[in-house]
Amino acid sequence: WSGELVGTTETVEATPEVEATPEVEAAPEMGFDTETGKIMQEEPVVTVPKKKGAGKWFLFGGLAAAVAVFLVLILGVVAFAGISNGWFLSKSGKIALATVNTFSDKSHLIENFDVKDVLEAKEYSALVNLTSAENTIDITYASTPDQKQMYGNVAVSEVPNIDFVIGVDDKQLRAQLPVVTDQLFVYNYTEPTTGYIDDNLEQSDIDIINQYLSGIAKSENSFEFQEKLIDAAKDELKKLDFEKASKAKFLVDGKERNCTGYTTTITSEDMISFLNSMEVIYKEEYAKVIDDDGKTVDDMFSSIYDQYSTMPDVQVSVYIYKNKLASISFTSEGATEEVQFLGGDTRTQNMKFLSDGYVIYEVVGTTEGDVEKTILKSGNETIATMNYNFKNGQFDIVGQGEIDLSTNGTITSDRSGLVIIVDKLSMPSEELDMNGQISITKGAELKEFSGSEFNVGSATQEDWMGVLTLFSSVFDF
Repeated sequence: WSGELVGTTETVEATPEVEATPEVEAAPEMGFDTETGKIMQEEPVVTVPKKKGAGKWFLFGGLAAAVAVFLVLILGVVAFAGISNGWFLSKSGKIALATVNTFSDKSHLIENFDVKDVLEAKEYSALVNLTSAENTIDITYASTPDQKQMYGNVAVSEVPNIDFVIGVDDKQLRAQLPVVTDQLFVYNYTEPTTGYIDDNLEQSDIDIINQYLSGIAKSENSFEFQEKLIDAAKDELKKLDFEKASKAKFLVDGKERNCTGYTTTITSEDMISFLNSMEVIYKEEYAKVIDDDGKTVDDMFSSIYDQYSTMPDVQVSVYIYKNKLASISFTSEGATEEVQFLGGDTRTQNMKFLSDGYVIYEVVGTTEGDVEKTILKSGNETIATMNYNFKNGQFDIVGQGEIDLSTNGTITSDRSGLVIIVDKLSMPSEELDMNGQISITKGAELKEFSGSEFNVGSATQEDWMGVLTLFSSVFDF
């Protein structure tokens, strides 16, 4: 996979490789998680120092990254939603179909991580159990239609051995912490608060807490929320006016291929229209919820609108070979960011991420017998290698340079769920060396609660002082 073609009607010379250490230059911006539909932060903008003749250097940051998130969200959710028979005949439909074909053609490893059926089951559990010489983390999340629970044991250096159970249903939050007290903490979030908590919190803050707990209790409906996002994204994709572009040559499956091209321009008005649709859906679901920084949904969308209201136009070009993606690029103000799909056993087995024609990141994949081998490169440097045997499930990942992590073990996946046995997980810079298991499977075991109740909503100041005294005696504060 050494050839470098960047989407012209003529063959060009190999793309120069850049030997430079990426640096974080900008603070994260608010965005959307393209798989879960949840509000999240984008990765920090990364830039590569400019070399003579290298042009304008930036790596999937700023404006182009924002538009990439926009289009990938649209195409990504469409890939999960299917395509109506009539729509795929249009230009936008052909692009959506190519995206579906590209990302549904999965490697064995990616197929194993498809746990959507598990998450859609009425009952499922997620487990993280990791142990080192000094530390143990054993946490289970159990979900049923009637209750969500998190329980387990945490034993880390300088902290007591902690067993805990926390559960939320449609009326109550309950919590047990035996290391502190045998009392059962109960908060009836559907009832008015009357105690010390009512004197020290604004009603608006209490409403936010109650809304959050209610959202957790009914989280089995999260796929309904995603379906709403999917429908809105479909509508936005259909609005984009794609035009036929000149054919261009790209390297696909080891050979130069003539690829069919489509192009459109995304304006700030397009982004605002998309955000308007998203805002309505998010407000219906999370109107009163806040994030860790205290921002509400209104605050988040206000900052996003400010960012995109003055956005310059961005030209999007998509090239397709045999009904799968060959390249997708974003050009704005003289700078171009591009992803090339070089193919192999799957179209995404080999990929390149380019900025102004220079390769920034590269995924190099091969299959040797029963082993899928993947190398992740940054410029000329290998930053991670992974081997996965899809017959016996054994895997190993070795990080280098900027990726300070290595692990190996076994992956097992079937209709009941996904289980990862971690034989070793190490981060040399943190002197971390652990082993254990991570899994997500159908079925859920709920723990029983016991003990005299401590009513959080009606407890007096004296009641709270007694509890805080118990906490301070255990945790030394």
